[in-house]
Parts: sequence; structure tokens; C-alpha cells
Amino acid sequence: MTPLMAITFLNAGWATQAFASNTAIPLIRPSFSSFSLSRSEPDLRDLDAPAVVSSDDLGGTRKVVVTLKKGDTLNSALTAAGVSATAQASAITALGDLYDPMQVSTGDELDLTMRPNLRNPRISHLMAMTLRSKNQPDLTLVTGPDGALRTAVPDQAWSVDVVSRTGSISGDVLKDLASAQVPASVAREVQTAFEYDPAIPSRPKKGSRFTVVYESAVTAGSGSRGLGQTQRLRYASLVVRGREHRVYRYETNAGAVAFVNPQGEGVMPIRLGKVIDSKEMTSGWGWRIHPVLKRKIFHKGLDFRAPRGTPVYAAEDGVVSQIGWRGNYGRLVTIAHSAAVSTNYAHLNGFAPGLHEGSRVKKGQVVAYVGHSGLATGNHLYYEVVVNGKQVDPGRRDLGVKIDLAGSSLNRFQTYVATISDQTTEQ
Repeated sequence: MTPLMAITFLNAGWATQAFASNTAIPLIRPSFSSFSLSRSEPDLRDLDAPAVVSSDDLGGTRKVVVTLKKGDTLNSALTAAGVSATAQASAITALGDLYDPMQVSTGDELDLTMRPNLRNPRISHLMAMTLRSKNQPDLTLVTGPDGALRTAVPDQAWSVDVVSRTGSISGDVLKDLASAQVPASVAREVQTAFEYDPAIPSRPKKGSRFTVVYESAVTAGSGSRGLGQTQRLRYASLVVRGREHRVYRYETNAGAVAFVNPQGEGVMPIRLGKVIDSKEMTSGWGWRIHPVLKRKIFHKGLDFRAPRGTPVYAAEDGVVSQIGWRGNYGRLVTIAHSAAVSTNYAHLNGFAPGLHEGSRVKKGQVVAYVGHSGLATGNHLYYEVVVNGKQVDPGRRDLGVKIDLAGSSLNRFQTYVATISDQTTEQ
């Protein structure tokens, strides 16, 4: 059986900035069942289920007006409109002290701007919401660059435009993209999108032509400084020696971003943050003489020397999958960031209060404290990155998970490709 996911390392040319793109936000996209697919054994829970979405809806926003009836709450009205529980919680948080959600009443209206989710047509991405209540002035929430909802100016109209930019390579790719008026956040995604493709040279030939197509959600009349402005790549292409290389921004069910070519092949970069405030790495990845066992053993992680009690941070959002004493590792925490990627933190002195198996943690959150439990000669953190069940070098900046779509998942992706290509042609 050929696995769809494997560890891969991207070309070295642009590796330094490969992980600079912004955190994923809701964007029109096809979905696939992440990290569990194979060509011979497709995931029947997702891939063989037909997408109940018309072609007219693919890639487009829709307006929904909900009038609250007797007994309705804000949550029940949003649920009926197909808004996810995560977006509902974000909306409640954004309202903050400005409005008590319990005060909605019969006749109040919710104006919603939505995007369909291809994997589950009953759930949509909430782009903007205006609450029109007879009890107080209108309130508008919009989705920001981080995907969270926040308050905006009431009664401002929102639009999502598709923008196409073209240009040629003269030397510095980022500067060339900037000269073509490609926004900086989109340009960084383009850089990453091109980087994954081994057929694209790390230094494209001068004169190579590029096309960048992206979404821009702005407040009408606000210009480039519109509150809540969101810009996200749809696809980018580069013509090198007469051959076009096209790469699409593809967001997984879990919200991770991958860059995929029209054949459904691509890479999901792994973006991990710092795990400790220490620059003293005492042992790197590779063979070494073990300080306790005094024999040659392959070191499958990184050691950072730090005083006892130094905080240890989660490298990325995730769920604690194991915590406790693990033999030579001593006190250890494992955080699962996806079905394919996890991180281990070992030789700890203790764990963050309240942390247990199943706890959800955020990137940069304190999860443990440095110690020398287990087989260790002194206070330090042992840090591992595990991809598809195997340890990989945490020091690599160009780390990614390979994606190779097949079956119904590939069909959906190609439908998406055809749809956004048609939309771009019609602009």
C-alpha cells in the first residue's frame, strides 16, 4: 500500500522564509480527510460521500438574513443558519461587553456573509455578521486575518473580490511580487507555494512570467486600510522556459495550509514555534556518545540546557496525548498537533497545573518545566518532532508533510480548480 503522507524536505533556495505566511483563516476550498488516505484504501467516511454543493456555490459567498423567532437564542439562530460552533464562540467573544447575547429578542435580524464548506454543506464559514436589534444600535463583526471575528463599524458593506496580478522575474522574487502590487502576506504564500515544487528552480530564470490570483475581503469604500481586510492566495503560476507551473492554496479540515498542484500533489509545511527560552543546544540531531550510557547512539531530537524550572512551551496548537513518567525519558509530555505530527518534551521537572491527557493547548502555552528526570546527567529539555510515527530533525526549517490526493478527494479538488479558474476568466 502506497501511503499518501510522507516526510519531505523542500528546495533549499527559499527555505528560510518558507514558513512566514500567516495563520490559516476560513477560505473557500475543497476539503479532504487529512493524514488518513491511501490510494488503495480511501477513507469512505469522507471521500466516497458526494459533495452536495452546486457549482454556482463553489468559491462564492452567500448572504443569509435570519429573523429571530420566539424562543430563539443567538446560538440557536446561528446553528440553524449553518454556522459552526467555533465561529459561534468567536462571535460571542467578539461581542464582549458591547452586547449581551442573551438580550436578543423576537424580530431581531442577523445579516450573515457565508462561505460553503465542500466537505459538509450543512456547515459554512462565517465571514461577517451584522446584528440588527431593536434594543440598541447595529453591531457588525468581521473575520480578521487570524480567522477570529472582531467588531467593525456598523452598516459598512462587505465585499469579497478576486484579484489577479501578473509580472516577471528580474531577480528577487518578493520584490518582483511587490512591484506587481501583490500584498506582502500573499507574496509570502506565493514564495512557499513555488518552493514546494521540485520542478521550479530555486532561482527562476529572469523574464519568467508569474500570475497571482487572490481573494481580498474589504469594507466597501475603505480602500486598502479597510477594517477587517483579509487577503488570501487562491493560486499562483510561474512560466519557466515555456512550461507553466501552477500551485493552489489548499486548506485542510484542521485548518492547516498546503500547496497543491493541479494533479493533487503537494506539501503541507510544518510550522513549529520555539519551545524554550534557551539558545544553548547541547546535543543536536545525529550520532553521539550518550553521556550516561557511554556508547554511540543516534540522538533523535534536540537537547537544550536550562535551569531547573525553566518554562517549556507548546510548539504548536494541539492536544495532550500522553503525560507522565516514561522510563528513560523521565517526565514526558506528548502533544498531537494533527494525525501526522506530534512533539515530545522529556526529562521534565513537572507539568503545568491542570494539564492532563486530552487537554487542548495553544502555541506558546507553558506545558511543563525543565528538570533532569529519567536518564539524564543534568537539567535540560529533550525535544522531539514526530511525523507519521518517525522522529525527524526538529532543526530543519524546510520540513513538510507530503500530500497526494486520490479518488473522490482528487475529484473534489479538481472541481474546485475548474470553478475558480472559470471565475478568474470571467473577471
